[in-house]
Amino acid sequence: MWAAWVNGILGIWLIIAAFIRSNPTFGLWDNLIVGILVAVFASLYIGRSRWQGWLSLIFGLWIIISALIPQLRSGNAYLWSNLIAGILIAIGGFVAVY
Repeated sequence: MWAAWVNGILGIWLIIAAFIRSNPTFGLWDNLIVGILVAVFASLYIGRSRWQGWLSLIFGLWIIISALIPQLRSGNAYLWSNLIAGILIAIGGFVAVY
């Protein structure tokens, strides 16, 4: 239950962070789309559905990978924000699955 709430908050953070920093266009859309998907699936797996947990795990791993792609990031703040959020989203998805 707590993993769903944490992932929902992190999804909202990704949405907000897309507009706070001066991201390249692809970085903005990456954070915006993944943030919306994480927030939606987090609200769905409050009832403990495993497939939403798997999706959150995959989205968390994608945010970690996308943080390391130079064309998608605009500085260290973007890198650390996405790395931390991605790790926490992946952990939350893993906890929801098991």
